[in-house]
Amino acid sequence: MNRKFLTTVVVTAIALATQANAGFVDITGGYNVLTFGDFELKNGDIEGKLAAGGDVYFSIGYDVYADNNNGDYNLEAIVSGKNVNINASGQVNGSIYAAKDVKVDNGTVKGNIYAENITLKDWDIYGVSYYTNSADVGNKPSEKRNNIPVMVDFDQKYDAAKELSEQLADYSGTTVSKDGSNVLNFADVSGEDVIFYTVDAEDLEGVSSLYFENLNKQYVINVDGKNNDLVLNQINQNNYNKQEDFNFSNVLFNFNNANSLSIGSFYGNILATDIDVMGSNGQMNGCLVAKSFKNADDVGAFEFHSINPGDFDLPPPPPSVPESSTTTMLVAGAIFLLFLSRKNVLVRK
Repeated sequence: MNRKFLTTVVVTAIALATQANAGFVDITGGYNVLTFGDFELKNGDIEGKLAAGGDVYFSIGYDVYADNNNGDYNLEAIVSGKNVNINASGQVNGSIYAAKDVKVDNGTVKGNIYAENITLKDWDIYGVSYYTNSADVGNKPSEKRNNIPVMVDFDQKYDAAKELSEQLADYSGTTVSKDGSNVLNFADVSGEDVIFYTVDAEDLEGVSSLYFENLNKQYVINVDGKNNDLVLNQINQNNYNKQEDFNFSNVLFNFNNANSLSIGSFYGNILATDIDVMGSNGQMNGCLVAKSFKNADDVGAFEFHSINPGDFDLPPPPPSVPESSTTTMLVAGAIFLLFLSRKNVLVRK
């Protein structure tokens, strides 16, 4: 047996056994909206940063504040894995990065633009248009470059989000159903820093309020959509029967196995890696990670407000999970083979 090969196996196995899984904050990476497909907003604001693996489209009216309007326009307000098309009156208070083309008609960009092809019409841009192929920007500053900076690795983000979602779903926790007042009640659990609950998809529609006994804890609410179209209507902004505004930085709804998810006003974080999300005439205070996003109708405005989510580091595996996992067995087996190899060498000597 090749000793170098065995050493490589041991090192690789140990690395697999000890590598840290990406938490929710690592995945969002400072973007309060992250989609792996298209993002389309017809009338609405983003107080924060947007990253979309597909096309980005704004119409009717919009504003994007990468730094909450503090004047740092070098921050990436919009990052697209394909094209950015802005066809509405509004402002991008930051810079735009697109792997393909950027078209701005009747809008303002206060930062720079980076794209293969840039077309500006009835616009105003404060920064420089950096392009690799062409730029139709009138007399505004422009500069040709060999490549465009890659701000987001969407494939890597997707893999990390998918893995995290599946791991969180393994912790089913206590099943919670809405009560007679259409409230979901999440009790504190002594000794647990991260508390897991499961909500049946059928119970989501009609829920009007949420109650968390201890908002200093982290809560993960797993929802199995059972391949249905899910609806989560307007949620009350206050913790039920409390005079506490929702700052659900430590609350994460983890959606799986759904065709689509429609939301009204929502306060907290949503992980919906493979789900198309639609927003209907409301606002979201939290981070959204989804397959795609668009307005649920053509006129209902939707706003995204940024909050800083908790880390959502996974707790230790539940006691029911055997400690002799595949990775552990791989490490032990590799060490044993290395031991046999060294023993055979000594015998031959």
